[in-house]
Amino acid sequence: MRKRLEDLKRRCEVACEKAGRPLDAVKIVAVSKGQPDQKIIEAYELGVRNFGENYAPEMSQKMLTLKDQCPEISWHFIGHIQSNKMRAIAAATWIHSLSELSHAKLLSELTTTGQKALMQINLGEEANRSGVLQSELYERYKQIGELEHIDLCGLMTIAPLHEGVDPKSWFAKMQALQSELAQRLGREVPELSMGMSADFEDAILYGATWIRVGTLLFGERRIK
Repeated sequence: MRKRLEDLKRRCEVACEKAGRPLDAVKIVAVSKGQPDQKIIEAYELGVRNFGENYAPEMSQKMLTLKDQCPEISWHFIGHIQSNKMRAIAAATWIHSLSELSHAKLLSELTTTGQKALMQINLGEEANRSGVLQSELYERYKQIGELEHIDLCGLMTIAPLHEGVDPKSWFAKMQALQSELAQRLGREVPELSMGMSADFEDAILYGATWIRVGTLLFGERRIK
């Protein structure tokens, strides 16, 4: 895994240099869903601190079993949010996939600190994908941002899976949307979570501050 991590960091640095961005402008979320504890410990011992999980029960179990061996982990919830799992999700350091106002209100009730969160955007308006539509973004971001105990820091998106879509155009739209939102709000929208193993370099070129990488770091997930 050491070589995988070194290669990933090198590619991030090259992409940052190409984009004219500082080398520390991009942070890596190691997507550890479906990965055994030992692989997480190995990555942690190599200096990785941010780990992403898609399923609340799996994240809760890992938080419990790894808290002593990996005390400085920051857990990122990056999956679909369900109301009945919100208490477990609220234990994450970051939530990347907030979109529903009802979920945000529940989250605000469950936490007493500034829960760091990102709003998921469904740019392609795909019926099978969560996220706020572009036309609803300003009002929803404003509403959630005003809730107590929630520190809404920016946007997240997942590039569409169907063929014929250029990830670069997708990420460029997100960067423009981030800039437009900041202008309308009159305040900074600092974080942009986008880009995965297959397209993170393109995402960095268009302003990603968090990239979510699993396969390149851990290899293929175990069969569950």
